[in-house]
Amino acid sequence: MFKYFIGVVLALVLATMAALAQQKVIKDRVEYNAYMAALKSPNPAQKGAAMIKFVATYPKSVVRSDALEQAMAAYQQAGDQQAVEKAAQSLIGINKN
Repeated sequence: MFKYFIGVVLALVLATMAALAQQKVIKDRVEYNAYMAALKSPNPAQKGAAMIKFVATYPKSVVRSDALEQAMAAYQQAGDQQAVEKAAQSLIGINKN
């Protein structure tokens, strides 16, 4: 039941963000490279951790919400529900502002 709840929350967050999304462009090359490296990580647990590290390194990034969504999806794929919840809480905190 809990996995279903997290899946529904993730789907709602992704749908909401997609509806509100504008084209986001990372202008700093180093930031772009860091995001793409995290995005291309083949291991879900490593990808989640890389996305969290990206958000910590670039807290003002235009793709920080995207990075947290990617982290949630990666952690869910890895079966790490605690990490999914933590990333979700961070995403909720960003979206409140």
